[in-house]
Amino acid sequence: MNRRLGRSLGLLLATSVLTIAPTAPGTAAPAPENPGAWPALAQRLQPIIDDAKDEGVALGLFVSDLSGGALGGQTLYLGKQDRYTTASTIKLSLAATVMSQVESGALTLDDEATITEPEVVGGSGVLKDRPRPITTTVGEMLDLMITVSDNTATNKLVDVVGGFDPINALAEGAGIAKEDLHFGRKMFGAVVLPDGDLWATPYGYQQLLDLYWSSYQGRPAAGFVDRGSARHILGLMRKQQVKTKLGAVVPGRLLAHKTGENATVSHDLGFLMLSGREVGIGVFTQNDGGYVGDAWYDAADPFVHQVAAVVYDHVLHAETPAAPEAALPTTASLHLPRTRVAHGHSDVRLTVRVRAAATPRGAVVIRDGGRVLATKRLVAGRATYRLPSTLVRGPHRLRARYVPADPAAYTPSTSAVVVLRVR
Repeated sequence: MNRRLGRSLGLLLATSVLTIAPTAPGTAAPAPENPGAWPALAQRLQPIIDDAKDEGVALGLFVSDLSGGALGGQTLYLGKQDRYTTASTIKLSLAATVMSQVESGALTLDDEATITEPEVVGGSGVLKDRPRPITTTVGEMLDLMITVSDNTATNKLVDVVGGFDPINALAEGAGIAKEDLHFGRKMFGAVVLPDGDLWATPYGYQQLLDLYWSSYQGRPAAGFVDRGSARHILGLMRKQQVKTKLGAVVPGRLLAHKTGENATVSHDLGFLMLSGREVGIGVFTQNDGGYVGDAWYDAADPFVHQVAAVVYDHVLHAETPAAPEAALPTTASLHLPRTRVAHGHSDVRLTVRVRAAATPRGAVVIRDGGRVLATKRLVAGRATYRLPSTLVRGPHRLRARYVPADPAAYTPSTSAVVVLRVR
């Protein structure tokens, strides 16, 4: 028995086995490390990151207090914070899109789908082993996509929701910048630059988990799924079958998560659900050591285990701090260099500024009426965006909504409408 079969103990691998190197289309500065946000925890985790680097494993992570302040209300970013290829962790973004369309009535979980032979792909999953054509439902595909990371189910669900645009529009509309999370190809699909790939940063995934958790707690963010949908997806995450990463250390009853691995990365992210001390956690590794085959997982996964053990122990035994201060109020404003342009011009760059008593972190969602134009990450309280030359003639009502990275630290705000007239 090879190592992969031995370590899975008969469980199906919930990952997409891809052999493409990570890509980095576009440019975006990574979120900065902030060990001072959670110094006691950072002090315990930094040696693990350093040891991993020495072994050719680039490791980055986030840990976010979701308990309402019982642990201090902070989010820690440590290690490699720039872009990773996602492997199967990106399926959490597709899951939200499926449930959003169920909420709108465009889909139901009982809708049937037929999968033909050309639509079947390899890697993890169980649908590929059924006789063709395969008859299934949206609900079953969603379940299998999360619990056993079924790649055939994933690819069919991409078609069911209408392709990649709705997936990315949901994430960007909820405040996650394209540079931080992007679903641009199917499992085992060819990479087509610049946008036909899968990528995410730890910051993008931290935002996604925060969105899920806010909805799970009954405080859904505008543009994201409701409480029932979030509870459904977290329920599937609690049924995760792969226990080789976070699940090798954290008791299953306390963990809702989604894994992802291939020849270049080994990731796990989700929720540590200790009552009253809930946290979001993401651990991301990249193969910088030239490891081949199972040697990569032998190298990377023990460091994921160490991170999981430290975070679990720290959260379990942490003293409850003083109550956090109230969130700082913010003011968003949108500025245009001019308000009249000729049709076809693409040189108009708008600027969004978000002001608060301290420099706010997060993103801004830029809209033209009800349509999302872009989601941009704030840098030093500021974001810019070049308007597309395809804007039709007539008035365009532009506004920006600030989505804080930490809602406990900053309040959201929306700019006044600025009208751009295209002649």
